[in-house]
Amino acid sequence: MRRASEGDLEGRVSPMPEDPVLRGLALSLNAQLDLTDAYVRESRAALEHVARGVYYRRVMERGLLGSFAQAAGVINQAMGAMGAKVAGMEALRGSLLEIADRVASSAQELEATAQSLAGVVTQVRQGTTAIDESARATTENVAGVVSATEQLTASITEVGTLAGSTSEVSRDVVGRTRSTADSMLRLKEASDQIGEVVDLIRTVASQTNLLSLNAMIEASRVGEAGRGFAVVAAEVKALARQTGDATVEITRQVQSVQDLSGVVTGALEQVRATIDRLAGMSEQVSVAVEQQSAATQEISAHMQQAADGARDVAGGISQVAAAIGEADNAAQNMFDAAREVADQASRLRSELDNFLGASATD
Repeated sequence: MRRASEGDLEGRVSPMPEDPVLRGLALSLNAQLDLTDAYVRESRAALEHVARGVYYRRVMERGLLGSFAQAAGVINQAMGAMGAKVAGMEALRGSLLEIADRVASSAQELEATAQSLAGVVTQVRQGTTAIDESARATTENVAGVVSATEQLTASITEVGTLAGSTSEVSRDVVGRTRSTADSMLRLKEASDQIGEVVDLIRTVASQTNLLSLNAMIEASRVGEAGRGFAVVAAEVKALARQTGDATVEITRQVQSVQDLSGVVTGALEQVRATIDRLAGMSEQVSVAVEQQSAATQEISAHMQQAADGARDVAGGISQVAAAIGEADNAAQNMFDAAREVADQASRLRSELDNFLGASATD
């Protein structure tokens, strides 16, 4: 009895008293201790499982009587209700956590999308800036080409004028060359005539030389009387010899003049042919210059149109750049909002986890 009063339900009355009344009381007390011990053991085991979150362990009602059986039934009903409640809470917890996870995932995806959009907008802005710079550079280059084309047109016109002047000068030179060639032909004819006269003089000088030789021979036969005539004949012979030598030199000079006249005439003919070709080429250049001038003017007109188009493109790119700047600001705002939503979703999940975990524990 002392052990039972101290909470030790394992003690029993032993040995049994021999007195029938006391023996009956001892047996009744031992039976009561058995029921109480069984009830306490079963209740403790069931509650230990409840403490671990296990609700299927029930209090064994078999063998329990009276209030013990009723209390065991109440405990089992309470454990069943608690198990159902906890199961419902677990399902609710899973659903809420799943919703929180989906919100967090969506927020993260939105944040990633916003970040990607911001990156794309940045790339587009950089590309637009490069295009704008290229368009402006193209406008400047086209303007430079237009200016160069106008200068080229002026140069081509000047070349055409010079080509026309060259053609006229070439025709004048051809005329003068032909006149010079005619003069050289007349000089050759005069040289031929001089050659004929020189041949005649050479013949006369040869005959005079022969006659003077005969006179000297006859004078030597006469003797002293023919000495004076011999002196004259000797002088005539010397003069005839000098005349013959002079005719040889004149013939050589005339031949040189004739040779040079032939060379000059051939050269003048080549010059005339070359100038004729030059005149033809100048005329072709004039025609080509006229065609090139027309083509250059057309190119200049097209380049002017291209310059206008490039300026329009530059203006359009500037408007696009402004719109992209606004899109960049919107993307940054969306990125900030998505990050805030993600942070809120993370905190919500943590709070739900803590709250539902605490509720399940309670």
